[in-house]
Amino acid sequence: MSDTLHVLLLEDSVDDAELIVIALREAGFTVQWHRVDTREAYVNHLTPSIDVILADYQLPQFTGLDALQLLQVQGLDIPFIIVTGAYEENGLRCMKVGAADYLLKDRLGRLGQAIRHALGERALRREKQAAEEAEREERRFAAALADTAIALNSSLHLEDVLDRVLENVRRVIPHNGVSIMLLEDGIVRTVRRQGTYRQIQENHSSPALHRLQDMYYYQWMAETGQTAVVPDTALDPHWRQLPEREWIRSYIGAPIQLHDQCIGFLNLTSATADFFGQQQAQRLAAFTAQVATALQNARLYTTLAHHNEVLEEMVARRTEELHRTLNQLQTILDNSPDPILLVKPNGQIEKGNPAFKEIFGYEFTEISQLGLLNLTMPQSVDPFMEIISDVLSSHERRRLEIVVQDKDGRQLDIDLALSPVDKDGQEIPLLVCSLRDITALKEVQRMKEAFVSNVSHELRTPISVLLLYHGTLTKHPDKLGELNDKIAREIRRLNLIIEDLLRLSRLDQGQVKLAKKMVDLQQLVAEVVADRQVLAAEKQITLTLAQNPEPVLTFGDAGLLEQVLSILLTNALNYTSAHGHIMVGSVIKTTSAPTMVGFRVQDDGPGIPPDEQQKLFVRFYRGNAGRESDAPGTGLGLAIAQEIITRHDGKIVVDSLPGEGSTFTAWLPIASGSDSSPS
Repeated sequence: MSDTLHVLLLEDSVDDAELIVIALREAGFTVQWHRVDTREAYVNHLTPSIDVILADYQLPQFTGLDALQLLQVQGLDIPFIIVTGAYEENGLRCMKVGAADYLLKDRLGRLGQAIRHALGERALRREKQAAEEAEREERRFAAALADTAIALNSSLHLEDVLDRVLENVRRVIPHNGVSIMLLEDGIVRTVRRQGTYRQIQENHSSPALHRLQDMYYYQWMAETGQTAVVPDTALDPHWRQLPEREWIRSYIGAPIQLHDQCIGFLNLTSATADFFGQQQAQRLAAFTAQVATALQNARLYTTLAHHNEVLEEMVARRTEELHRTLNQLQTILDNSPDPILLVKPNGQIEKGNPAFKEIFGYEFTEISQLGLLNLTMPQSVDPFMEIISDVLSSHERRRLEIVVQDKDGRQLDIDLALSPVDKDGQEIPLLVCSLRDITALKEVQRMKEAFVSNVSHELRTPISVLLLYHGTLTKHPDKLGELNDKIAREIRRLNLIIEDLLRLSRLDQGQVKLAKKMVDLQQLVAEVVADRQVLAAEKQITLTLAQNPEPVLTFGDAGLLEQVLSILLTNALNYTSAHGHIMVGSVIKTTSAPTMVGFRVQDDGPGIPPDEQQKLFVRFYRGNAGRESDAPGTGLGLAIAQEIITRHDGKIVVDSLPGEGSTFTAWLPIASGSDSSPS
């Protein structure tokens, strides 16, 4: 805050406004203030430059509570203090919905303290928001580095890995152009580029080759191993302006080093002066190690592939030449990121490279005591033994995906390749076994499958209802008028479910605001029950609506609350046997403070054991009834429902005993009288 306190006074009395200003000055503030007493003037003066709003509660056109809600709609973080002449409960009511404090006009001695406290609270909020944004930025940075590491372990294609590196750099460091250059024999050559830099280079006749001695910053980075930062190229005497680089105003570069030798550069450019600083340079440097690893892996794997081909040809003709290449091959094996083992047909490990220790955690002295089968999970033992037998009998290379565990008991998905080894023209019962850790790739695949299953779970119910309506209309076209509204509602619900699935993903990331308004839960329950009657009748289940004589109102997102009710009712229909009963209704709980409202789904199905009830809302969890029955589902519905209700400051309560059915109640805060009209 500046030395001057900028105050917006919402006050219809000029005298009272002047008294408040006097109190502010007596409290030590230098005040710049403006008085308004109409809604239009108030809205026009709501700007971020205001330090505090002091509002009378009762005004000719509207109330202080209305003014507070208008401020919240604008999304401005300005302390709002009620200064009222009477009715202390009005100030308390405003504080419940967001006011910083309230004072009575005849007791302004605490005004300075109240303002300083409110401004301090706002400063703390802003510091917290800044810290949270910094934490999110660090998480994005860590995720980008992790994603690049996954690319290094999942692909040997250098171009694919470099493209992934550039994409991840873009995620964490904004820029106009990015390029990767290699240094060979004093010549700097561009091998990968994206953004405006790439477009200008491709459209310009100048080649993407430069002599190192002609480029000051490239030579400086190669000699010092440090990152280079040029905030403004127009003011830098060392910056060499080339036709294809005329647009560049800010630059950072980091040397790519391998074994303390510069082999290239990672460059970022911007058309805006002073765009880059030391923080971006430090982050860019973190990616150069990954680029160096990608280049090293590509070179090593290219060399390894070449030597493997040579060895296969030479073994067929002259096995004795194997000894002359043993040292070179050992060097390649020592630098391979994948474990490569020599094993006996019983799985006992004879030799292994350092990568085996890095992935499995075993020391070299422990290798001879290990059997690869001992590290293999039970479900993979038989397939592993079969492929060993197949390789020994066919003398051909075979591949297999198995599940193993490391020294700490962590399970890994492995892509295994087995090849037979010959020596001196005689068959020896030894095998070369290469292992590639594909755990991350499998996890991505499992996440994809879980997502597809989740979508199917959420869409099945409205689609089933539409199919039933379609069948009814096929047999009874005359019922079109009767079913038309229901069909339209189901189509809308289907569309909302798809949108809600996307919304839930954004909710997990905190990117979506709830579209809250007044919702009549009794009306919502009645509509959902009416729409599910056809499906209940198809299952021979009696679906009853518990009538409530008065509206049951809450303030929330009607679409999301309907989705919660649909999830609970769908579960009840899935787990209730034919001739069973389901009752759905809105509820009010006045025994709590404050009063809670909600809706309840009660069935006489198989019930839920107490030990399973705590796990019901864990994503993908399904109880014994779900696993043993043919009921559809992925164990994700209740997790979605709980997420939505939690976002509404509510909770879901389960009451169930085996054999006695289940009751699910979603409790929500009751709507206040100041909220908008019902949905």
